[in-house]
Amino acid sequence: MVTTNQDTQFVKLYPEEKVAQIRGDHCFFQCARCCTDDTWDAVEPVRQMVEAQGAGTRVPTELIPRFRTRATWR
Repeated sequence: MVTTNQDTQFVKLYPEEKVAQIRGDHCFFQCARCCTDDTWDAVEPVRQMVEAQGAGTRVPTELIPRFRTRATWR
């Protein structure tokens, strides 16, 4: 199953190994510079960002991921 959806709905219906999400998945971060194919879990960091912004629309700068090396991000 090939999909351009990024909302993980297809993996709820089909086995994950059978779904190719060619535009990625909102559950992961990836380097914007395209210097690696590595991905990092986004669920917990995004939850923290939403909680920290409260009723406003600004995410605190310290919570925005910054690419450091191929193995880590902040």
